[in-house]
Amino acid sequence: MGQGRVSGLVHGFGAHLAALDAVPNLSELSGPNLIGNLLFGSIGFVAFIYGKRQSLWKPMFCGLGLMVMPYFIADTLSMYGLGAFGTGALFFLRD
Repeated sequence: MGQGRVSGLVHGFGAHLAALDAVPNLSELSGPNLIGNLLFGSIGFVAFIYGKRQSLWKPMFCGLGLMVMPYFIADTLSMYGLGAFGTGALFFLRD
């Protein structure tokens, strides 16, 4: 196989991947949605690191849930509601 043939296969595959629905469409995200992603992801990261260093599994898993939650929840109000619930759970589930 020549170098041009391999290059064409790779570029064709990339164009096929970009056309799939699995690639996120960033134009659908709003400002409040992006702020919520950053806010709850940051809170989750800090809670995860705290739980890991203190060997406490409840804040660690709660933080992991807060970090992952914005990837699955597209609705802004639902994301803020679940994020507030998860952040509140950090205070009630601490050991």
